[in-house]
Amino acid sequence: MEVREGEAIPRERVRVNGTLTTAKLSGDGELQWEEEEEAEGRPRRRRSLSVEREVLGVAAEGSRIVVRAFVEKENRWCCGGNRRVREREDFVFEPLSADSQRLWCVKIQECIDSLETQRQLHAKEIASALDLSKYDGIVCVSGDGVLVEVVNGLLQREDWDSAIKTPLGIVSAGLVADIDIESEKYRWMGSSRLDFYALLRIINLRKYNGRLFFVPAPGYEEYGKATNEIKKFMGNLDTQDQCQVDTLKQHCYGGPDICLEALEWRSVDGPFISVWLHNVPWGAKIPWLLHMLRSVKAFILEPGQCVGDPSRGGIIDSDGEVLARGEGTYKYGKNDLMKYGPVQITVDQGLATLFSPR
Repeated sequence: MEVREGEAIPRERVRVNGTLTTAKLSGDGELQWEEEEEAEGRPRRRRSLSVEREVLGVAAEGSRIVVRAFVEKENRWCCGGNRRVREREDFVFEPLSADSQRLWCVKIQECIDSLETQRQLHAKEIASALDLSKYDGIVCVSGDGVLVEVVNGLLQREDWDSAIKTPLGIVSAGLVADIDIESEKYRWMGSSRLDFYALLRIINLRKYNGRLFFVPAPGYEEYGKATNEIKKFMGNLDTQDQCQVDTLKQHCYGGPDICLEALEWRSVDGPFISVWLHNVPWGAKIPWLLHMLRSVKAFILEPGQCVGDPSRGGIIDSDGEVLARGEGTYKYGKNDLMKYGPVQITVDQGLATLFSPR
C-alpha cells in the first residue's frame, strides 16, 4: 500500500460498523470515513474521529478493529437550545485484507502512543504548558506517579489557582514500585521478572532504620508517641533560599499556608519493612499504615540505613518514579530529583478536583 505524504493511511475500502465504505487515517491523527446514506438520493454523511480528543483506545478482535471513543453529540432536548454533550461509542473497522488490518492497528496505536508520556517528568511539562480551555479534564492511564507529575505541573503555572480546579482522574496501571525498579536487572525474563523478584523480596525482606513523624487528624491522636524533635527539620532556610521561596510563590503554588512548628507532632520509630511497620501483626501491617497515613495532616519520613548493612540506604519513590537513592542501592549516583534524606508531605485538603464514579 502506498502511503502519501501527510497521510498515515490513504483512503481505502473498509467496513465501518458493517457498512462497506472508504476510510483513511490522516497524518494529524484523524479517522475519516463516509456513513451509509440515510435515504435514497441523499449523499453519504462524512464522519471523523480525532485520535487526540475522542479516541480512548483500540483493540484488535480477529479481523475487526474496535475503536473505543468518547464522541461529541448534539443534545436536542436541552432547555434553552441545542447543547453539545459527550457520549461513549464504539466503532468497528474491518479492513479487507490481513496486511491492511495490521497496518491500521499499528498506525492508530502509533497515534495514541505519540500522545503519551515519553520520559520522567514529561507529564509535568505537558500539564504546565497545556491550553486547558480546550479540555474538560485530564485522565491519566498510569500509576500514581504520572498523576503526581500532572498535579505538580498544574501547580507550577502562573494561573495555578484556576488550573488546579481542572477535574483530574486516573485509570490505574501501576505496580509495586521497588519491585518494578530493582527487577530491571532481570528484564530478559519478560513480564515474569516481576513475579520472580517479588518472591525473592518476600523470602528475604529488608529492614530499614528510620522514623516517621506525623500530625494526626482528629480522632487518631493515639497513634505513635508525642515528640518535639520536629524542630530540627524547620528553619533551615538561609536568607537567599527564603527569597527564592517568596519569589516562587508569586509565580506558582507555594504550598499550604500552615505553620508546621505549631502543630502537635507524633512519631513512630523503625525499623521498617518496605512500607510495613514493625510490632504490628502481619495481616494488619498494610491496612494499619495506609489507614494511619490517610488520617494525617502532615508527615515527615526520615529514612535510615539498611538493618545489618549500615553502608546501604534505601530507595525513595512515588509509585515507581524514583525520587532519591541511598548509597549502595541499584543505580546509585544517578541524577535523581532529590538527595536521600527527610521527605516532608503536607496535606492541602480540597486543593484539586477529581473525577470519581457515581
